Amino acid sequence: MSRRAAAWVAWSLYGLITCLSIIWSGDGLLGQGGSRNALYLAGEALISLAAPVVFAIVAALIVSRQPRNTIGWVLMVPVGLYVVGGPIASYIESLAPSSPEPTVPLLLMLWFNNWNWLLLIFPLLFIPLLFPNGRPPTPRWRWVGVAAIAWASLFVLLAGLPQQINVGTTPNLVLDNPIGVLGKDTVERLVGVWIAGLLALVVTCGVALFVRYRRANDTERKQIKWLLYASAVFLVVYVGGFVSGLGGTANFGGYIWGCSSG
Repeated sequence: MSRRAAAWVAWSLYGLITCLSIIWSGDGLLGQGGSRNALYLAGEALISLAAPVVFAIVAALIVSRQPRNTIGWVLMVPVGLYVVGGPIASYIESLAPSSPEPTVPLLLMLWFNNWNWLLLIFPLLFIPLLFPNGRPPTPRWRWVGVAAIAWASLFVLLAGLPQQINVGTTPNLVLDNPIGVLGKDTVERLVGVWIAGLLALVVTCGVALFVRYRRANDTERKQIKWLLYASAVFLVVYVGGFVSGLGGTANFGGYIWGCSSG
């Protein structure tokens, strides 16, 4: 892809995500205005509006200036998740009270809704592995990226195998999965093992960033320091919002709770 084409794609997607963020966040906040305090609404606005816009801006800047740098394209993935995942989640929630029939389109949307948080978590996981030049610290570290993709693919497969799944966040409304073969206990055990593997990948990617820092020149070391500062701010905001009931994309338990034994 040429630099001009990459810039057009990046900034078009940035403009789209900005408009959608304002519309969806504004609609959600107006709907909660009478039942939530100002601090809660401010926190929700920060997560639902600021986070996707910041991702889109940074991704657009990198892709438009350095289209061969993998980091920019990796950051585009969470932006695409926000564009697609938001409407799907809202549609599923709107269907929940009506006891919908388990049609193929609905089951596909539920399947996607059960694993789409990976499209946020794994791009964040790739950042310390690839930052700042879009490549691992050395060729020997490429296996980490392959392992991460394989581990995410495994969860995508598991997301389609529970015998029953919840519709949205309604705990007592479930749909039978025609291809489901796993009961609740089995799913919980498998997801527990999967999360342990994910934590191992997180530690490995952190070690990769440390290895890169030790070998980096002065410019790259400054870039890594800025990355660490930005990561600290993101963690404080996101974890704080999650604890307050604002977060939800990276909900490890949501998948488990969304499954029930047959």
